[in-house]
Amino acid sequence: MSFKDAILSGLDEYLTALRRTLDGLTAEELRFQASPSSNHITWLVWHMSRVEDNWIMRVSGTDTIWGANDWASKTGVSGEAYAAGNVKTMDEVAGLPDVPIATLLDYYDAVRTRTLAVLESLSDDDMATIYPNSYRGAVTNAWIFGHIIVEESQHLGQIAFIRGMQRGLGG
Repeated sequence: MSFKDAILSGLDEYLTALRRTLDGLTAEELRFQASPSSNHITWLVWHMSRVEDNWIMRVSGTDTIWGANDWASKTGVSGEAYAAGNVKTMDEVAGLPDVPIATLLDYYDAVRTRTLAVLESLSDDDMATIYPNSYRGAVTNAWIFGHIIVEESQHLGQIAFIRGMQRGLGG
């Protein structure tokens, strides 16, 4: 076993659970906001895939999958407010275009394929590579992969909670 096995396990478990949690949700359920200051599921899936794409761009030293493969056009999600994969206002969350969840999962799959290729290329020593980050200070590759798993797990919990609010325990 190596550090890669632990990371691969976490990434696989997360994406499998995400697909299971999204299964069968209607377009209305995907856009449901519990309150005017809550994210909806479509936004969360878009955000999580964009965050992973942006972090792995840093590790790989390449362009994002979003930019390199013109996912803004494929999804209809464009404009300065959405450029980084985060938004600053709830109006921007609510204003995310209606993107079919299958399209977002196609993007996520493309991101994950690159994530796994980048991970496979790294050595133990590479995990200590340091990058400046204006929001978090200096971060390492090890921190980035750990953060991806933590952030995606937290958002998966939010998605499961929203689904449960709408469908109950049996849904």
